Amino acid sequence: MTRQVFVRKSDKMEKFNDDKIINSLLNVGLQASLAVSIATEIFEEIKNNVSDHEIEISSKEIRAKVYEKLKNTDNNLADKYLKGNTTKVRTSLSTFEDFDANKITRSLIEETDIDEKIAERISKNVKKQMGKLNLEFVTAPLIREMVCVELLKGGFENERKLYTRLGMPVYDVTFLIEHGSKENANLQFNPESLPYDEKV
Repeated sequence: MTRQVFVRKSDKMEKFNDDKIINSLLNVGLQASLAVSIATEIFEEIKNNVSDHEIEISSKEIRAKVYEKLKNTDNNLADKYLKGNTTKVRTSLSTFEDFDANKITRSLIEETDIDEKIAERISKNVKKQMGKLNLEFVTAPLIREMVCVELLKGGFENERKLYTRLGMPVYDVTFLIEHGSKENANLQFNPESLPYDEKV
């Protein structure tokens, strides 16, 4: 009886498709023959290492296997593959950058004066939740909302109020009111004159 491999993506299940692995490897510049070879090896390893008729594996585990195989072939391409599978954040300037949980930690501490260890824990939880969503990219407002949910879960209602957005973060509104923008003396104090901030 032929074994079937299913890939778990968040709360969805789909049949293993080696074409997806091959395409992702071709996208980082690997030769077609090597891409096919790696995808085939991974599929065979998954099937042979488990005795069950139906095998379940997470997409994260598959990515890890692809990375390890690619690392044995070309370190530079392996790093490129890993970077390409990192969640991207779309900024207000419509550019994309790699997600950095440390930015959440820093902004939480700065905007709410929350304990550093608590901020780090919340950042890790948000990162974990984003991984489960399997999104191609996220936006800064979405990240902020996810942080607010984690603050509520932890019972940090006051910190959540400070961290929420009023079209723009409360912290930035307060900063604008109290300090304004010193970059250009000709500008009046308003949201447009607030310096671009890439914290979160």
